[in-house]
Amino acid sequence: MHNRILITGATGFIGRQIIPLLTLAGWDVHAITRTPQQHMAGVTWHEWDLLTQTPWLYLNHIRPTHLLHLAWEARPGVFWNSPNNLLWLAASTQLAEAFIASGGQHIIAAGSCAEYDWHAAPHATPWPETTPCKPATLYGECKLELLHRLQAMAREHTTRLAWGRLFFLFGAHEPQEKLVASIITSLLAGQPAKCTSGTQIRDFVSSEYAAQCFAAMVQQPAQGVFNIGTGQGISVAALATMIGEIALATHLIQLGALPDRPNEPPFIVANTTRVQNELQIPPFDVYRSLKQTVEWWRGHTL
Repeated sequence: MHNRILITGATGFIGRQIIPLLTLAGWDVHAITRTPQQHMAGVTWHEWDLLTQTPWLYLNHIRPTHLLHLAWEARPGVFWNSPNNLLWLAASTQLAEAFIASGGQHIIAAGSCAEYDWHAAPHATPWPETTPCKPATLYGECKLELLHRLQAMAREHTTRLAWGRLFFLFGAHEPQEKLVASIITSLLAGQPAKCTSGTQIRDFVSSEYAAQCFAAMVQQPAQGVFNIGTGQGISVAALATMIGEIALATHLIQLGALPDRPNEPPFIVANTTRVQNELQIPPFDVYRSLKQTVEWWRGHTL
């Protein structure tokens, strides 16, 4: 049977970058959208609202061999504890059930580093996939619960399952309220970029790199949990300064202008051994990716 993949969240931050990778590789790509989309070679669009429409008839009609599930509540400042997380948990469970019932073979889904116990995990060494999980938000709880449900389904039906735990994303099409986008757009507008002290260490990874990881997980085919990050932490202060250098506006970076958040975890960095060894993804260059992101925003804000 020809490899046919159904992608949710296909017009989102990561999904839009995965589609060209899979179509170029010869996949029969079907993508879900709530609004009509322009024609794209190699893609069949399906107007379908996952939260309100049952997936059974769609899946029986499409009969994909692979499911790449990226869609979820993602509004900045809202998603952490939005009740919509519970809706997405229910809809995602039903989607997976319908996919398996239609003969699907491989589920690939997006998880989050928010599943981990941010305060009990090590504060100096990158976290492997075996790091204890204890989410502090409804978003993290629902993601982890979905993983457990999918694992149970995969065991029962001998379906492959790959789970990509995303760390801190940035890149083209990022909502302007997010950290990297807010710094870039402020600097390009000639405005101060107000930041906290920026001492916290984070693993910032581009949406382009994440798309490469998910595309590799689809095609390998991979199984199990994979951290999707860089494996190299950088302080928020160093990141902001790097953006300032690229945008030629270091003087507009204002570290310490905003108060630090209480109980902010000092260190959140992925151990990416599995991605590097099993998916064979090239090393990530944060400077190059930030430069590309600044140029993208320059073309979309000026």
